[in-house]
Amino acid sequence: MVCFNLLLLSCGPSQYENTLAKKWKPSFDPETEIKKRAKQHYAKMGKKHIDKLKQGIVQKAAQMVYEFKPDGKYRIVFEKDGEPEVGTWKVIEDGKVLFIKSDRGKQQKIAIKSLTAKKVVLSIDENTELVLLPA
Repeated sequence: MVCFNLLLLSCGPSQYENTLAKKWKPSFDPETEIKKRAKQHYAKMGKKHIDKLKQGIVQKAAQMVYEFKPDGKYRIVFEKDGEPEVGTWKVIEDGKVLFIKSDRGKQQKIAIKSLTAKKVVLSIDENTELVLLPA
């Protein structure tokens, strides 16, 4: 009976999953995002154009929500009118990797750079970090 209870406990959510299981909002600097995307064209852009782009990025970010549910399901809303991405998630490799699988079959392993109750930093690829703050 003791072994059975230990087996049940080991199948439950890890401390990392308990920390991640909530709603999060992305946090980033709009101007840095514009510079990354515009690259060499940024220097030629006018202030009004940059300000308009910043406003658009801020508005889109305000609509974004990353929700990791305690039951192992996730829901990501990218834009106000967009279809949310849904699927399953799990933290693996001793809290170093977030494994997600969308209901459409796409699988992704995302490196976890840091994970606390107040901030998550994910490394999407070599050049892209995603910072999440509690919603």
